[in-house]
Formats: sequence, structure tokens, C-alpha cells
Amino acid sequence: MKTNSMLFLIIASITLMVSCGKKISHEEKVKYYVTVVKELGEATIAVNEFWYETMNGMETAQRNADKKLDSATVVKLDQMFTLSTEALITAIDNLLKLAEVDEDINLKEKVLAYLNDTKKLQEASLPIIIRGLADGLDSMADQDRGTFVEFQSKGRELQKNSEDLEKLARTFLDKHNITKEDVVKEGLTQASD
Repeated sequence: MKTNSMLFLIIASITLMVSCGKKISHEEKVKYYVTVVKELGEATIAVNEFWYETMNGMETAQRNADKKLDSATVVKLDQMFTLSTEALITAIDNLLKLAEVDEDINLKEKVLAYLNDTKKLQEASLPIIIRGLADGLDSMADQDRGTFVEFQSKGRELQKNSEDLEKLARTFLDKHNITKEDVVKEGLTQASD
């Protein structure tokens, strides 16, 4: 019986060593990079369009006598909120299914953290801001005004994190000798320069 246990441990150890030492091909690294960048890019486009329209809405509401937006614009912002939140959720879900290929750089996990932070900020702040735009900025409670200030502050922090992610993506490209041609061939139209 002891021999069977020892044999099992030896086989399990060899299997573990072989599976842990699996070499990741250049093609797999390129696919990984393209997947991460595409998911981040698609979510970012939806979020940026929505946040841009929301900020424009704030400026428009400030100029209006009643300090609010018309109902059609508010409905549009609500729809954009839903679409951008769905884009974030989709990107997060897709990245969660992706295996990390470089634990040192950990690009996927850092992008996931960024997307999750963006989603949390959006869900915590923007419904309140949209409601303020619908009801009138002058009718916003002090706490709601504080939410807007916090949104601006955390938005700037996320912008800084986005710049850090761009640098990290370039580091990944350089470390793994991934060229623009590699990523274009895999379907990405632009690589980090």
C-alpha cells in the first residue's frame, strides 16, 4: 500500500512540474495581448462616450434657467449609462476567462482592477448625477453635490491609472517581442507605441 501512495506522489509531482513549466508560445502571448487590449478598448469607448455626454449635460444644465436637462437628453444619458455598464461587465467577464501569461507584469489583473474601479465609480456616482440633471442642479442635496466632486476626483485618478496601463501594455509588448505586425495580424488595428 505504501508503494502505491509513493508512486502516486511521484506521478503527481511530475505532472505538476510539467504543467507548471508549460511554455507559452509567441502566438498565445499575442492573442492574450490582443484580447486584453480589445476588451479594455471596447469598454473604454462606451464609458468615455457616456462620461463625455454627461459632462456636456452638466454644462448645458448650468446654462439653462431651470438648471436641468430636457427629458429626451436624460433618457439618452440613462440609456448610455446602461450600455456603458454592460460594456464594462462584458469586458470584465471576458477577461476573467482569460489565463494570465505573464505573472510578473500581470496585465490582465491590472486591467480587471481598472475596469472594476471604473464600474464601481460609475454605478455609485452617475445615477445621482443624472437624477440631478433631470430634477435641476439647484435641487441637488449637498451629499449629491459631494458625489459629483468625488466623481471628478476619482475620474482623474482613473485617468492616471489608464496612463499607467498604457505603459504596462508597452512593457508587455517589449518584453515578449510583440510587433505591430503581430497584433494587426491578430485583428488589432493599433498597438501601443
